[in-house]
Amino acid sequence: MNGFKTYRHTNNPVEKKLHDKFIEWYVNEHTNLDLFVFPAANAQQTIAEDTLSDREKRIVITMVQWMGTPLGQSLLRECGFEQVQKPEKEKGKVFLKDPKGLNIFKKKYDLQGFVYLDDDDKPTDCSSMVKWLNKLEIKARTENRANELAFEFLNKNYPEYNGFINLF
Repeated sequence: MNGFKTYRHTNNPVEKKLHDKFIEWYVNEHTNLDLFVFPAANAQQTIAEDTLSDREKRIVITMVQWMGTPLGQSLLRECGFEQVQKPEKEKGKVFLKDPKGLNIFKKKYDLQGFVYLDDDDKPTDCSSMVKWLNKLEIKARTENRANELAFEFLNKNYPEYNGFINLF
């Protein structure tokens, strides 16, 4: 069983990860999804008072997937949740250093570029489809300077998205 809108997985790996992990933990392990919605009918909390239809189960899965969208992630941040990722290999990460900065008082900023896409894969100001761009590690004097360097790099390397690139 999958949620709705799984076509977005190719453009947003966070949505795919949440969807797939939820399926692995709560669907493939035969956990009772009915208990996500309905109260328990027994003291062991293994049986729910009612049952979900297959369509309703897909809606539950899709809501979990939605938490991986930029809007869902914003909601989580507003509620105090922080995204913590397991360390990855540095493959594919771009390292930038502020050429104008002094060698003192530099901080490291980890950023990633992304663009919103419409149904025709064209950049737009906001949508539920996201294309993730480079991960960047930037050493700069300030966060504003790091953002400036990130936009310079991303706009140069993705001219087709110039003006639509966001930072995460």
